[in-house]
Amino acid sequence: MEQSPLIEFEQGMDQFMATIKACLTDVQQLQVRHCTMPQCLDSFIVTDDNNQVLILRLVLVGYTPDVALARLSWLDPRGQDHVCCYLNSQFESIQRKCNGKWVRHKHSPETMCLLQWSQLHCAPVQ
Repeated sequence: MEQSPLIEFEQGMDQFMATIKACLTDVQQLQVRHCTMPQCLDSFIVTDDNNQVLILRLVLVGYTPDVALARLSWLDPRGQDHVCCYLNSQFESIQRKCNGKWVRHKHSPETMCLLQWSQLHCAPVQ
């Protein structure tokens, strides 16, 4: 029996999030804990040396039998969502062009995630 494309997407998601977690813990030496949040496929609570906490969330935005569209974003302490990138079914970062088509972004999701973390981490707390 053939697996549903959604099941395949979920299996790929596990490996993708494990890669993101390794990037955060190994490269940035952050504390990462799995958490459960409504409407998220997966999420992590990420804490730095100064006890600054952000939540990394993976949310399924749209799905057809051929294509999945997900959003990887940081949730700050004020509840504001900061998008790292959008992802296709192969977990590549993608961006929307002016003509409405989604194309692959030049940076990896891991790079986009770390870039957004750095921007939020350096931003003054309001």
